[in-house]
Amino acid sequence: MVPLGGRWGKPEEVADVAPFLAALVSAYITGEAIVVDAGFLLQ
Repeated sequence: MVPLGGRWGKPEEVADVAPFLAALVSAYITGEAIVVDAGFLLQ
């Protein structure tokens, strides 16, 4: 199966989650499992 984007993610795209979680905009996100899989789990 290929994710919804039609391609596999690049390492740098997956790594973009780390700076987001370190930024103030994510201050209210706690105790979550953030799945970065381009919708693969939705299929």
